[in-house]
Amino acid sequence: MASDERAPSRERADAAALVGSREELTALAANAPQPVAAAALGALGTTGPVTAELLNTVLRHAGAGGVRGRAAMSAVRRLLDAVPDTEAVALPASLLRNPANPVGTRKEAARALGALTGPAVVEAFLAAWDEPAQHRDVRAVIAPYLLRAVDRADIADRLSAGMREQAVREAVLQPRTPSVPRGHRTSYTAFLIGLLRDGDDDTVVATCRALPTHLGADGSTDAVRLLAELSVDPTRSRDVWQTAVQQLASMSPEASAPSVMASALRTLLLRARSDDPHIRAGALRRLDACVTAIGNRQSVDGHQAVTAAIDALEGAGLFPQAVRLAQEAALRAVRRGDPAPAPWERLLELIGERPERLSPTGSLHFDADDRGIATAALEAVRLLRGHGSGAAGRLALALVRTAGRTTAWKDPWPDELAALCEHPDPDTSVEALLVDPGDAG
Repeated sequence: MASDERAPSRERADAAALVGSREELTALAANAPQPVAAAALGALGTTGPVTAELLNTVLRHAGAGGVRGRAAMSAVRRLLDAVPDTEAVALPASLLRNPANPVGTRKEAARALGALTGPAVVEAFLAAWDEPAQHRDVRAVIAPYLLRAVDRADIADRLSAGMREQAVREAVLQPRTPSVPRGHRTSYTAFLIGLLRDGDDDTVVATCRALPTHLGADGSTDAVRLLAELSVDPTRSRDVWQTAVQQLASMSPEASAPSVMASALRTLLLRARSDDPHIRAGALRRLDACVTAIGNRQSVDGHQAVTAAIDALEGAGLFPQAVRLAQEAALRAVRRGDPAPAPWERLLELIGERPERLSPTGSLHFDADDRGIATAALEAVRLLRGHGSGAAGRLALALVRTAGRTTAWKDPWPDELAALCEHPDPDTSVEALLVDPGDAG
């Protein structure tokens, strides 16, 4: 019945589950439609004795995925449960070490081995890792399991060396690696710090990007220090230092990132003043990258790192970049409901008599329906309007236009618009006259 191609699949699958011949089940698993093959694989998991040949057959199907693959892995688990612990480790380990086996079979053998526990499992993984002809994709499956024993120096060294292979690198630093035991978190953090310090460029970039997901609090200080060193290291590639700057800017204040970032910025500023055009250009490029990195923070404000970045950009002559960061910092203050004039005054100081330094004002968005935010915005508008310059007038008008449209031009925004229509800067006044409070769009 199980082999009858004319019979319904459901009846064939039911029959396959009752077949007792390992040879017949193996044939059905290989040639029958998926539901029937899955039933045959399930039945294989109940036949004995368990041999390497049987396990190899089932693991080969496990690598196919889908219904057949899931049934095969269930069979693997049943087979391994039926043998003593030492044999349960030895069977998949022997398949895993044999380079003659298909890569898919070896990968599934690694997963089967990873479901077991005990010191023998780790040693089996190490032996498979050290196999000279082992495929990189198999090592990628093994690597996350070895992380469970990352407290061992020999394992940490193997993983560090293996990070040169992209498949291993992605497996070790993926968000969902097998959890590292709580008692090994310090060792795991030291492993990540080592990658950051000693890895090749590709490894360093990947580790930088993975830090927010993988780094424990106990390693934050060392990580921040290394990120700062990478940010200013003139021998590092653009990919490395750009990624380091981005991650340094995103690290939490608890990690001492602000003061370290400020120190790195001062170093870059000194180089930006060099008489050597090559050194100066390199420093300016890195300072420019800081604008995007710091500007993308969730809370750009009067933070030490932001202030240091603005000062460094100004000192290096990168005024448009300094204005961009200062403008965003001033707007973030408004969004927090902070009416302090200091951020806006600093912005106007940077703009000076050069309105072309002003960043595009289309991004000046905030929730004017919030009373605290509206009050802060109103204070900013009146400060800017009182300044009298064209750039300040354009900023004030952008804030008024945003607040007016958000609130359907409720008080006090019509009066503020009317005041800007009388602004001493002719461009501001004309642009204000073009705004129609009666136009809901």
